[in-house]
Amino acid sequence: MLEKLNGLVIDHLLANPEEDERVEFKENYCESHKLGEILSAVSNSANLLNTQSGYIVFGVNNETKEVIGTTFRPKDVKVGNEELEHWLVQKLTPKVNLSIYEIEKKKKRLVVFKIDAAVDRPTLFDQVGYVRVGSLTRNIKDFPKKEGQIWQNLHHRSFEKQTAYECVDEDEVIKMIDYPSFFQTTEYPLPETKKLIIEKLKEAGLVNYQDGVYLITNLGAILFARDLRKIKSLARKSPRVIIYEGTDKSSAILEQVGIKGYATAFPLLLEFINDRLPSNEVITRALRQ
Repeated sequence: MLEKLNGLVIDHLLANPEEDERVEFKENYCESHKLGEILSAVSNSANLLNTQSGYIVFGVNNETKEVIGTTFRPKDVKVGNEELEHWLVQKLTPKVNLSIYEIEKKKKRLVVFKIDAAVDRPTLFDQVGYVRVGSLTRNIKDFPKKEGQIWQNLHHRSFEKQTAYECVDEDEVIKMIDYPSFFQTTEYPLPETKKLIIEKLKEAGLVNYQDGVYLITNLGAILFARDLRKIKSLARKSPRVIIYEGTDKSSAILEQVGIKGYATAFPLLLEFINDRLPSNEVITRALRQ
């Protein structure tokens, strides 16, 4: 995932004609408990809209979308003896990812709170769930249909469709995904332009486009990543082959860890195994049609 918030995300959010239910624009800091309620609401609304994240953007006029800047500095705010971010995270259940960014836009300082969409169950703040209804933050219990839809979305949430990595642009997608291997494996003709390549990857569910950036899905990464080590959430899922001495696991002779996605690495790993098998024992037909 991006260590810094991509400015294209803010451009995309500002370009929407109306305030999205998973996005809240504010000029300056609001009371801490109110901030927590909004975080719960935009997280749950992001789930309802089938998007990855919800946002609170400080430094933007809520009515005009004009970038005016903010004096709010999250690191300077404390609730009791706790830093604001730590206090908020402790009050949110389940523990969804919350990131705070300070960026400059049009020579104005903005503060952005980014929170993941509800994943395991509706996101609560201080044991109460909230949801956005238009531009209002309301108790989710007052809107049982919305709460029911969140639970339904959670039941249909698949690992393959979740995001593994955020890309700045098409060039980074091409850099991260071994697209020649994808087209060779699927026997699709290789498109002539980068844009058509990306479109085909999107059709296959390997890449999504959201909030002005490209998102590589878990499916795309785990099958066709050029280097799984660059994707933190999947780095430990790299394929590996271990050769042991004898018939038990007490003594390992050699370990080979793959760095490429499974679809790309599998034939290479089979070749690695075949090279180390006795000459009268060969594994054939690695891929089934």
